[in-house]
Amino acid sequence: MLWMILIFFSSWSFAQDFSFLLTPAAPPSQLALENMTSPQEELTNKEGETKVVHSRFIFGHTVKSEKLDYLIGGNYQHLDFDKNEVLRDYYQYQLSLGVRKQLPHNRFWFANVSYGTASDRPFKNSDDDTISANYIRKTSDKWFFVLNYSNNRSFLNDIPIPGFFYVKEAGKEKTTILGFPFIFVLRNVGNWSYRYFGLLPWRHQARVSYSKFPKTQPYVGYEQDVFNFFRHDRQEVNDRVFFFQRKIGLGIDLKFFKAAKVDLFMGHSFDREIFEAKNFSDKKSFRSRLANTVFIESKISYSF
Repeated sequence: MLWMILIFFSSWSFAQDFSFLLTPAAPPSQLALENMTSPQEELTNKEGETKVVHSRFIFGHTVKSEKLDYLIGGNYQHLDFDKNEVLRDYYQYQLSLGVRKQLPHNRFWFANVSYGTASDRPFKNSDDDTISANYIRKTSDKWFFVLNYSNNRSFLNDIPIPGFFYVKEAGKEKTTILGFPFIFVLRNVGNWSYRYFGLLPWRHQARVSYSKFPKTQPYVGYEQDVFNFFRHDRQEVNDRVFFFQRKIGLGIDLKFFKAAKVDLFMGHSFDREIFEAKNFSDKKSFRSRLANTVFIESKISYSF
């Protein structure tokens, strides 16, 4: 289920793209649906209160041929606040098309381009369009090199960035993938499973699971995430809206059968804020801090 973890590659590519790169025998079609809900809470630095609902849908499909493999992916997000004129709702629609070519000696190259919109008024104007492109080349059994461009990245926006990842090991009991900006470490020790995912610099997920029962795995988890959008009537064209939060809680991972998975996660959400800036770490404006609260999150994935 590596592709589900790689959902967090939304600004680089789509989960299905990377599952196919690392595991060519993966099912050709994959779907994922996610929903996170927090109840109505006050804003701590201004008047007003709001709930937060974040929904996301992702799909991917691969068409294989003798010379080339073609990939299509889609991503929809909705960051939903109360309609009380304090905070706006934001949406993302994105479509990705990719091509993969097998090379001699188990090497390959892969290229894709993504286009969409991420705004409080989707498709209102072209300044809210999102564009990204990737080129990935496998140069050995262990090394992958990447070149990425995106106009909606949380850091170094609008700048082509080279990257890499090194697959030290990729097994059921032990997986280690190190690189920039992606790190993934998995260890299964006895009845326990330890997992860390990082999409540097801002996105992190850690989990400790009790894995004695193959179809039901309770866990303790921590997540830190940021979502990027454009405000359609902003003054500076390069400014973007960032929503940031941290979460810690208890969850359960349910595998009903081989192709389907349900993940339920609930607990405490904190350090929540929404603001406008050119990049995440730049000077912030229109900053709203949301009070700490509880949350409940569900993720459903299906491969076929």
